[in-house]
This record gives sequence, structure tokens and C-alpha cells, in this order.
Amino acid sequence: MYAWPFFVLFYFNLYTFSTQGSFVERAQYSLQSLIEKSIYESDSKYFLPSLPKLVQTYNARVNRTTGLSPNEMEDPANHDRMIDQFERDY
Repeated sequence: MYAWPFFVLFYFNLYTFSTQGSFVERAQYSLQSLIEKSIYESDSKYFLPSLPKLVQTYNARVNRTTGLSPNEMEDPANHDRMIDQFERDY
């Protein structure tokens, strides 16, 4: 019953969590910037109707770290390339 938390603590280290967190924070910042730009351009505080288009725009943008967009990363042909790059860089 208590083996699982200890396994998680030994298997993952703090560096892994901090890098995963930075990826999430970067994505959140990018989406927030798109939302703010949409609000400014439309002169309206209602962004929910345009949210699907904003997410589509985000998913089509190329990530400078990976060199691929999130849509391209879903392609199984790119999985090995991404794993190799992630292991090399982190």
C-alpha cells in the first residue's frame, strides 16, 4: 500500500518535475498571450467563442525547442526523434 509513493519519489527527481513544469508554464504563457491579443483586437472581453481558433493557432505554431508544432508531434513518425532530442537535451 505504501510502495507506490516511495517508488514515485525514487523514480522521478525534482529536476524532472521542474522541467515538466516549465513546459506547461510556457504553453500557458503562449495561450494567455494569444487570448490577450484576441481581446485587444476584438475590443471585447469575451474570448470564449474564439478559444477553439486560438487553440488551433497554438497547435499549428512551430515550437522553437522541438522544431515541430504540437500537431506535428502527434505524428508517430516524429516520436523517436522527439524522444532522442529530449534525452540529449535534458
